[in-house]
Amino acid sequence: MPRRNPKNPKIIRFTENINKSCKNKKRFETETLAKREVKLQSLLHPENNYDFYKCNYCLGFHLTTKK
Repeated sequence: MPRRNPKNPKIIRFTENINKSCKNKKRFETETLAKREVKLQSLLHPENNYDFYKCNYCLGFHLTTKK
């Protein structure tokens, strides 16, 4: 369902948010799949500290690195 931003009356479509925020990110449907990918990436690249987070726009999960 389209939402309206109170400061900007233009309709914001959910798919527009996904395209802007998640366009170049790999999306995982479940937390379990994201955890598996964190383990795999940690084995392949032990110098990076991988984690995942739930995306507020696409409601999926994305990977991130912690410093």
